[in-house]
Amino acid sequence: MIKSFLNFFFLLSFGFSSFSQEEFHITYGDTTYMKKVYLIVGEDVDNYLERFIMKKGVADGHWKVYYDKGNTRLKIEGNIEKGLQESTWTSYSSSGKKSKEINFRKGVLHGEEKYFNSNDGSVLIQYTYTNGSRNGYYFVTHANGKKWQDGYFLDGFPNGTWNYWNVEGKLIKIRTFSKGDLVHEKTITNK
Repeated sequence: MIKSFLNFFFLLSFGFSSFSQEEFHITYGDTTYMKKVYLIVGEDVDNYLERFIMKKGVADGHWKVYYDKGNTRLKIEGNIEKGLQESTWTSYSSSGKKSKEINFRKGVLHGEEKYFNSNDGSVLIQYTYTNGSRNGYYFVTHANGKKWQDGYFLDGFPNGTWNYWNVEGKLIKIRTFSKGDLVHEKTITNK
């Protein structure tokens, strides 16, 4: 999903009447994305879809992507240090509501990844990453806000006890994993 996000993110096109061209690289994990960026020279700087800072030919600083050329509807924002994504990156819906937060350290997923309910802003899904691998607590909620499932990841695999609830909030299943392998499952019948 992140690769899809980044591919879309870096393939946005530009159309300007007067520009200079620069090339830079952004690294995500083991993949380096190269993009020729057209910077406005002597024109209306507020007519961008993307805004960022270049230092010595490398993206470095706060990055913003907008839905519109007037820069009134923010789509994505985050920091880049020496060409690598750093700290929290936030995505917004076209109506301006926060839809996703994801954390990076030196271009690698590190920290929490959250998806938000567009109605009330509550967290719908949350993962935790350590050095690019899912590690730690994970949960998903039903649309009504009640928990659907939770569990833990270890080195990218489900590990330990995972709980599953129905839409009314009743526990219906418990699974136990060992490094991704299902070792026990219990279905709970609610009478």
